[in-house]
Amino acid sequence: MRVVLSGPPGAGKGTVARALVAQDGSVPISTGNLLRTAVAEGSPLGRSAEGYMLRGDLVPDSIIRGLVERQLRECADRGFILDGFPRTIPQAVSLEFIMLQLELSLDLVANLAVPIDVLLERLANRRTCSNVLCQEIYNLKSDPPEAGNTCRRCGQPVEPRPDETEHAIHAQLKVYREQSAPMAGHYQRKGLLLVVREADTKAAVAQILGAVAARRRCPVE
Repeated sequence: MRVVLSGPPGAGKGTVARALVAQDGSVPISTGNLLRTAVAEGSPLGRSAEGYMLRGDLVPDSIIRGLVERQLRECADRGFILDGFPRTIPQAVSLEFIMLQLELSLDLVANLAVPIDVLLERLANRRTCSNVLCQEIYNLKSDPPEAGNTCRRCGQPVEPRPDETEHAIHAQLKVYREQSAPMAGHYQRKGLLLVVREADTKAAVAQILGAVAARRRCPVE
């Protein structure tokens, strides 16, 4: 399948993406993970992106687009679940241009609509593995790491991300409301938008899979 997951920070995009990938082997593409890897490695791209990420601002399109295009070319035949791109209407237009070049089309854009109080609680309790090659995500309440705040997968320390301080979280949500939320209207006009209000991951995944299947039976022109 070829699906874009949209929604504010803390909406559960990464969790839903992993569950969707397990269904058919599609490739998960998380720009957040790719950028954090670049920052941890100290690459030129990472150094350029780090300041934006720590402030909670969107990383400029000039940094993001090439990274996404390379990933899409590598997995064009397998399908993909895009998490973190596009976030704005200009990015959505860029994605459409890339897809046109690759002779691909999206199945669906799923907007995970989560109440603000749930978002803040999730982000306050989220912890990420510090191992750049792992980056497993945990929640201190619903999915805690091992004793001593260590990762269940690799044993490395689990800690808050530097871009998830209270100040950065509120900045991210403000940016989302101002710049990313209007993208829903763009995809609604194209007949691709599905608003998912299910907080439970299994229910959200079932809704998305059902919508993808329905769209493939009756594709929108």
